[in-house]
Amino acid sequence: MKTTINRMAVCLAAWSLAATAWADPALYDPGSFGFESEDQSMWGPGEAFQLDEDYFFGLEWDESTSFGSINNFPGTGGTITNPLYTTWSLALSACTATSLSRDTCINGAIGIPGIGDAPSRTISNPVPAVPVGAEVTLATDGRVGFEFGVTIDSGSVDAAVGFDNVTATIPDAIEAGANGGLVNLNPTADLTGDDLTSQFPTIVLTSGLVFDIYAGISGEACIGGCVPINASMNVDPDLPIVSFNEDGEGGIEWFGGDPLLEAVLGAGGVSLPTGLPAEDIPLAGGLGEVDLFLPQPNASYDGTDGTSLFASGQDDLINLTLDFDNLVSLVATQGATQNLYGGSLDLGFGSASWDFVDVDFGPALDLRQEFTLTPTLMVDLAFSRPVDYLGQMVDFVGGLEWNALPDFMFGLGETLVTPTFYLGYEGQRNVAGFMNELLLDINGLLEIDLLTFGISIGKDLGFLGDYRFNRSWGLGSLVEEFDIGRLSLFDLDFGLGGFSEYQASAFSVRVGEATAVSEPGSLGLLLLGLLLLAVAARRRRSAAEPATFSASGGALA
Repeated sequence: MKTTINRMAVCLAAWSLAATAWADPALYDPGSFGFESEDQSMWGPGEAFQLDEDYFFGLEWDESTSFGSINNFPGTGGTITNPLYTTWSLALSACTATSLSRDTCINGAIGIPGIGDAPSRTISNPVPAVPVGAEVTLATDGRVGFEFGVTIDSGSVDAAVGFDNVTATIPDAIEAGANGGLVNLNPTADLTGDDLTSQFPTIVLTSGLVFDIYAGISGEACIGGCVPINASMNVDPDLPIVSFNEDGEGGIEWFGGDPLLEAVLGAGGVSLPTGLPAEDIPLAGGLGEVDLFLPQPNASYDGTDGTSLFASGQDDLINLTLDFDNLVSLVATQGATQNLYGGSLDLGFGSASWDFVDVDFGPALDLRQEFTLTPTLMVDLAFSRPVDYLGQMVDFVGGLEWNALPDFMFGLGETLVTPTFYLGYEGQRNVAGFMNELLLDINGLLEIDLLTFGISIGKDLGFLGDYRFNRSWGLGSLVEEFDIGRLSLFDLDFGLGGFSEYQASAFSVRVGEATAVSEPGSLGLLLLGLLLLAVAARRRRSAAEPATFSASGGALA
């Protein structure tokens, strides 16, 4: 009986521990990883590109012609004795000296070869032919006119997308049902952002005069001997006129930076702009001024909300300042005066001026770019053994959203699963959703100077010297800045491509035939087993204690 209780207790405790371990899930964690994309166009799908074209307006030509000829006149040297005839004659004389007949020596006989018939006694004297004449080729090509060049790039976007806490819950073993073990991996992933930046498009313009001419003569003249003829002219004094933004900072260069030409124009009273920014440009009639800039609203990373990455950039385009009181004065007086709200007085030795109110108003136009990148973590799963997916047995499933994986039915035994992670957008691989919005940001500035008075005095006081005094007073200024609004210039959603992939480490799923026990049942079995072990141990101790007896023979406890 004691042995039975011991065995039962041990079995129950072991079964409870095994059941608890059997149901304990493992956490698959491949670690943090990210995806990068560089030099992608900000205006549509594809890589960044650059337009680099030259346009020519003028005359172009490429012509050539040849004329003349060289003829060979034959030599006039007469004839000479043929050396072969001389040799033949000597052979014939030697043959007939042996008492053979002439016919036998020429035609031969049995066992005697003949020397053949006599060759010609004379041949022509070999005096070479004489070349006489000339051949000439004329060629010319060139361009004369005006050339305009333009270089525009598409701008580019760089993105780095990171994910953290990419996990899945992998049971150590699953009880097999009629068709296998049904598994849901309960995946998770947190978007951590990383980076999103852009380089705004740039434009470079060039222009110049082209005077490119080549002319050449080639050939030879012969009379007995030949002499080559070669002469050419190559003129290429191209003259740059003006270029814009070749320095990447909005600069304007005139005549290739030739100081002599710039000095000549400057001496003639010609004022040449030097580029952007160009500030304090006066408007007609003294009604204000304008500042012009070359905007480069390169976007920088702003952060993430856990779903998307955000980036933005802003830069000046135009600042316009209008002298509002002067403009109202012109309208009110029908163009008679700009100083309806102010005036001046000649003091003889100076002047005084005043403005009852001076109002400057101007909009400031900024170019703003805003980006939103929304990456979706996708996965391809490769299985070492076929699994049941949507009623079909497959060993590979692609294009799954990681955070929304379906259930899979695994067969008995161990299956190795290898995931490959990437970003997806509308069925496209290694692409993330991207929004580019280009905005015209309009702000206003209103500045009012209240009742200002100024005086300027200049007087020669003889031996006391030249006395000058300049001073102004006012009641102060009121300044108000405000947003007028935004105008959308460009707004497009598309897939930003060029991202990398990441093949993570594999994990295994095991399906067995063991019966899973719920956690409360496992704990109860464990406690019952431990209780039986305690009872068995107590009985063993009671049995091991020796009995004692009293003198009367009764047993003492």
